[in-house]
Amino acid sequence: MFPWLTACCLAALLCGCGEDNAADAGMEGTGNGQQQTAARVPLGLRTVRTETGGTAGSGATRAGVPSTTDLNTATSVGFFMQDPSAPATVLYANRKGAFDTGDSHWKPVSDQMIWVDNRTSTLAVYAPYNSATSYSSKQLPLTSALYAADGSNDLLAARFTATNASIAAGLDVTLSHVYTRLVFTFVKNSGYTSELKLDKLELSGKDIFSAGSYDLFAQTYAAGTGEPKKITTAVNLTVPATTNPVPATAKADLLLIPIREAFTEDALLEVYSTGGKHMKVAIPKSTFTASQPFAAGKQYNFTVKLSPAEMTITKVEVNDWESGATVTEEVKFDS
Repeated sequence: MFPWLTACCLAALLCGCGEDNAADAGMEGTGNGQQQTAARVPLGLRTVRTETGGTAGSGATRAGVPSTTDLNTATSVGFFMQDPSAPATVLYANRKGAFDTGDSHWKPVSDQMIWVDNRTSTLAVYAPYNSATSYSSKQLPLTSALYAADGSNDLLAARFTATNASIAAGLDVTLSHVYTRLVFTFVKNSGYTSELKLDKLELSGKDIFSAGSYDLFAQTYAAGTGEPKKITTAVNLTVPATTNPVPATAKADLLLIPIREAFTEDALLEVYSTGGKHMKVAIPKSTFTASQPFAAGKQYNFTVKLSPAEMTITKVEVNDWESGATVTEEVKFDS
């Protein structure tokens, strides 16, 4: 009888030890003789900010000092995470995230959790979130287009690393603009005294791409199939007759894909009016070079002067995105 009781007690003790070990601080076994990983914690970001200038993911503007603002807390974001044991594999793809007003952190929504342990994991986040199937890949689809008035077709992204400890300490991430922004401001010359209504704009050239993709982890661009193509967009711009002392203006604001930072040939800007007028002007390839690149997160402001017979580019300025306040450099080229 005594040996039987002893055996039962030992079995119960061993079973209890096994349960304790399995639940010990949430530790997860990785196999016999393999090192265990520490407790997993859910992903959460203390702050998410956006750059108003600079290359995607760079964390700094060309001047070296980032200008940032908090991401609107009503914005939804998308999270990705690579497998820390097999970085080529995306473990979590396009998990929807939002700002949690309860603990003031940006995190995946309740049914889209992402778990991080003590291994360094590489993650990416973009905004605004898109649930389309094409966004399930780490290659986010890009489309050149007019910049929407509400900014909904702008795309911001960042790559970062995290561990359970860094999440507990508080992670801060800054998103950068993925597109390049070209703003064409149309003005009249002194001899053009009639109103002009523009209803179509076209931009073409070997370095202009209407579609492509952005790799969230490699932070590189790829052209779409069959690219490059001419970008054609409907506009509704009225360029009034000149007034003194400053001519009235009209603006076309474009988001473009920076596949090539240095142009290989001139681009061509064309505009069409409701009255059937068609005018065009070359954008010299010298506008964008290795020293003055066609870069993500930068805004290039073109002043385009219209006359009855032609249009000319009179000025190109490089600004931080959206600010339009501090001109970092004026691009000069032969007209």
